[in-house]
Amino acid sequence: MTDMIYEINQQDVVHELIDGEAILINMTTGSYYSLDGSGAAIWEILQSGAVSVQRIVRELALRYRGELTEMNSETLRLLNEMQADGLVLVAAEEALRPVATSAADLSPFEPPVLNKYTDLEALLLLDPIHDVSSEGWPNQKIDEE
Repeated sequence: MTDMIYEINQQDVVHELIDGEAILINMTTGSYYSLDGSGAAIWEILQSGAVSVQRIVRELALRYRGELTEMNSETLRLLNEMQADGLVLVAAEEALRPVATSAADLSPFEPPVLNKYTDLEALLLLDPIHDVSSEGWPNQKIDEE
């Protein structure tokens, strides 16, 4: 099986990395998410463009102490979970990226956890951002019916 390549669903997801935590909002569903630790590191790697699971694991190995097989399986599990929630997409090819360098003091690897929150779905879906075209505010969508 070939190594899958993933990228952030830029059309539907807004995101920000704040103090080692990734905050993600799926504007289509209204769900929002948080990732910290190795999950935030994976999201940070995804922010630089389409990337293979193998490349993510290589970069995690430069940041964390742990078994590569666990890093690989946990990374793939997280990516599959994020793909099911529309946060990431399978990409056709990997983006060119700089080679990561190793940190001197590695933290132990802990499996990433995608925390999902749905308490604001209705409010987020009411946001007028859904009524604008791809050019953004103030360009309203034109119904094509």
